[in-house]
Amino acid sequence: MTAGRRGGGPELGPKKLRALLTRLLNRTPDPDADEELRFHFEMRVRDYVHRGFSEEEARSAARSRIGDEQAIAEACKRIDRQAHRRENRRAWLGEIAQDLQYGVRALRRSPVFALVAVGTLTAGVGATTAIFSMVDAVLLTPLPYAQPDHLVRLWETSPQGATRNVVSSGNVVDWQEGARSFDIIAAHRAPYGVAMTGQGDATRVQVVDLQPEVLAALGTPPALGRPLLAGDADTGDAVLLSHAFWTTRFGADPSVLGQRVTLNDVPHTVVGVMPQSFAFPANTPDLWRPVETEFFDPNERTSHNYEVVALLRPGVSVGEAQSEMTALASAIAQRHPAEMMGWGVRVVPFHADLTRDARTLLWVLLGGVSVVLLIGCGNLANLLMARAAAREREMAVRGAMGAGRGRIVRQLLTESGLLAFLGGLGALLFGPPADRPGPHRRPDVHLRGGGLVRVRGNLRTGPCPQALADRPESRPAGDAHHCRHAASPAG
Repeated sequence: MTAGRRGGGPELGPKKLRALLTRLLNRTPDPDADEELRFHFEMRVRDYVHRGFSEEEARSAARSRIGDEQAIAEACKRIDRQAHRRENRRAWLGEIAQDLQYGVRALRRSPVFALVAVGTLTAGVGATTAIFSMVDAVLLTPLPYAQPDHLVRLWETSPQGATRNVVSSGNVVDWQEGARSFDIIAAHRAPYGVAMTGQGDATRVQVVDLQPEVLAALGTPPALGRPLLAGDADTGDAVLLSHAFWTTRFGADPSVLGQRVTLNDVPHTVVGVMPQSFAFPANTPDLWRPVETEFFDPNERTSHNYEVVALLRPGVSVGEAQSEMTALASAIAQRHPAEMMGWGVRVVPFHADLTRDARTLLWVLLGGVSVVLLIGCGNLANLLMARAAAREREMAVRGAMGAGRGRIVRQLLTESGLLAFLGGLGALLFGPPADRPGPHRRPDVHLRGGGLVRVRGNLRTGPCPQALADRPESRPAGDAHHCRHAASPAG
């Protein structure tokens, strides 16, 4: 067979085959790709025949040389389609860029309309976003503690009708011993001022006396050192520093642990520093120290000085805990009728108790600014519809010059999106500040959401001129009746 081979044409080697595939892949989709591959296969067969192969041998050699024709054809088509999609995507992005340029020119031709539209969006979106950010930070975001959903406050209710009364030390002890709905019940006092000496100039600092179990209920470990322990209540000489006080008074010195500070002429030892994000109670004090056992009288019923934090057991609801505490309060009143008759207990979720004064106000503010935003959306929709009526002739001319309905609608959507973007940008730059932290919240409130409402209303109103241009008969420019029906969902 080899002796009879003759050169009948150039050999289609691997390099030429790759060149062929490159030409195929760099073209737009070719419906004749299969036919072209078959042509090259036949050319290879003819070449082998000219070299002296029989027809069957030539086809077998060509097939082994080229490979699976079907697989090659499918690979060509697949990569060809990908290249075509890339070209379409580039063309689409180019058209979007043209639409944006035209939209900017259109707004520059109507500066009054642009200023009014962007100003309306800036005011409405800015106010709504700022208030929503505060609502989200104060009411919706969980508290920065280990188990915020299980934290509750325990308040006494007085015979006179007070529902948030502080608690006597004797009742705290009885609750700790008798309640089974809680993993932890612990008491603390409100912050108060004391004189501190021993570290630089004498100064007045805010201190919170608490049972060490309070920190265990909150579940926040110190950033430096150790927490207060039960044994510290016996000596009363340990103290925790707040992060801010540690930074300003001690220069964030890690060697502060073990140093002595004097509070109202009583020496204390620094055992730890709490994290910067930790805030308890609502107004963060400078120091926390344990309530000394000798001052926590388990028989005291008339002096109500303590606020109580509790951690619900897993699976126990607030209602179940309330039922148990009501029964326990009745038992305490029967044992101490002179001091406790008529007194009760309230179990309140910690978050709800903390935001009780701000909750209603914030929801009312959010509702108010939302109404303002809706009014602004309605006004802007009217402006867009009036502008649509004025652009009816422009849309008709563009349609007559060959612009399809989809192309015109996309142009109008791009213009509306540009307005929405400028309004949102204005809200970020000139809107009211939204960086006030809520109680027990770090100062990390960020602007959120808001603009989506305006974007949706704007985009749904934008294509209104196309609806006008599609009408078969001409109408006066002031007749926006048809457009109003087409854009009624906007805003």
